Amino acid sequence: MIMPVPRKHGIMQQRGICGLKKKKAEEACENNRDLYETGNRVMEIRTEANLTQEQLAEKMGVAGNTISRIETGASAMRIDTLFRLCDELHVTPDMFCPERFYKNTEMYLAESASALMRRLNQANQKLVYDMMVPLISRLLETQGQQ
Repeated sequence: MIMPVPRKHGIMQQRGICGLKKKKAEEACENNRDLYETGNRVMEIRTEANLTQEQLAEKMGVAGNTISRIETGASAMRIDTLFRLCDELHVTPDMFCPERFYKNTEMYLAESASALMRRLNQANQKLVYDMMVPLISRLLETQGQQ
């Protein structure tokens, strides 16, 4: 909620409810949204890996409430925590980026598919690859006819 606040010489200045200038308040809101989205991505990927918050925290060697605070957007993760998270969940750091950075881009789709593939054992990776090649070849042929 943005409210006008009187300023010297009768000039009005927009201030957020925290008393921040409008631009700073908007940046703070964007940062909170980013933390929330990042936390949601952490939770999605963690649950896909069938890990509880406590199990993941233990594997990463961080305090028990660290994962909860990240997932709820209560705190930003440090870079070393991000890297440990990536190692334990077998994903790349960009998988935790808020959607505004690359939603629906080729990179996002390729990374998502790649992250899913990395979670499979080698035999299943080969199976999926062997199924994808003819499918993609056929789609490329069809695409070229349009």
